[in-house]
Amino acid sequence: MNISAQYIFTGTTKPLKLGIISLDNTGEIIDIIDTNGKLKESGNIKFYNGIICPGFVNTHCHIELSHMRGVIPEKMGMVNFIEKVVGLRSDFSPEQILTSVVEADKEMQRNGIVAVGDISNSPDSLELKKNSKLFYHTFVEVFGLDETNADELFESGLQLKNEYINNNLSCSITPHAPYSVSELLFENFREYYNLHNEIISFHNQETQQENEMFEGKDNEMKQFMFKLLSQKGSDNLFKKQTTSVQSVFEFLMNAKKMLFIHNTFVKEEDFHFLKEFLHKIFWILCPNSNLYIENNLPPVELIRKYSDNICIGTDSLSSNRKLCVLNEIKTISETFPSISLEEIVKWATINGAKALEIDKKYGSIEIGKKPGINLIKNIDLKNLKLTNDSQVEVLQ
Repeated sequence: MNISAQYIFTGTTKPLKLGIISLDNTGEIIDIIDTNGKLKESGNIKFYNGIICPGFVNTHCHIELSHMRGVIPEKMGMVNFIEKVVGLRSDFSPEQILTSVVEADKEMQRNGIVAVGDISNSPDSLELKKNSKLFYHTFVEVFGLDETNADELFESGLQLKNEYINNNLSCSITPHAPYSVSELLFENFREYYNLHNEIISFHNQETQQENEMFEGKDNEMKQFMFKLLSQKGSDNLFKKQTTSVQSVFEFLMNAKKMLFIHNTFVKEEDFHFLKEFLHKIFWILCPNSNLYIENNLPPVELIRKYSDNICIGTDSLSSNRKLCVLNEIKTISETFPSISLEEIVKWATINGAKALEIDKKYGSIEIGKKPGINLIKNIDLKNLKLTNDSQVEVLQ
């Protein structure tokens, strides 16, 4: 099968105007032809109006929270959001959770997503992942501020990770966030990463109150997190008079790769602090979730100034209306119009594949790969910009 469109965004080359992709019957790319913008009519070529690009990589999701779609009001702030998530989880039956997980997986497939970096606190999504057409790398997430059970919490996380591994699923273990992990629990992670070469996914600076906690302020978020997660905990971590990521980075620095999620309140001083490690840090943007919870967006231009390792995630349906990477691209494009669509699509494809270490198969249109093929249609072709009506159609 031969397909073409006004533009092909390969992820690794300049956009091909009126290029041609040849696929075999399994979806593997067997040839790519640069026509130099001079495509001749042929009955052997299926032509599409729009931009062809690789399948999207959703580098941050919590599929097991899919049953909370529309349940939590918008713009409540992080403390109220966490309180709602924790308080409402027990209101849903295992059957409701499983049904929602299956539907969320189908939704991502319809929206052109081929691979997912997914956070898990339970085995609720394990069976789905065993049978899904999507690739999943599961990040088993551990948290707790009670220092009396730090070892027990870490061991429980390892047991859950091993459940995924024993089912031939890609998986690693990760701390949740700077503000939800005790110093002793972080020590467990430090020792583990010294011995195990794993990717981690880490919620970073999602709210201003997070930084304030580590800068010495006894704010609402600190009080809430200790009430929620600690029977007997120390606040030593929160006395370093610096940003949250700088306060805890020593525990993470030996991980193979670090996916920093959200980054809504990352500061320029953080990039200077992290400069020796920027090559293995990926900055994951989930703009619609940031707007949903706190009505703020990350400093995208600042992140671009220091790193090319930018990726896109959807977060969960508890904090987003859809699991749709194109919707995230729209939000970024509307807010930061100087950033080209080509660059943002790279964030959503090849960069995400590199972050999850699946770029040998996914993320770019190259001979020998089966990355999935998407068509972005209803676009402003003259300026290569999205419109309100832009949609994704899955071609392969």
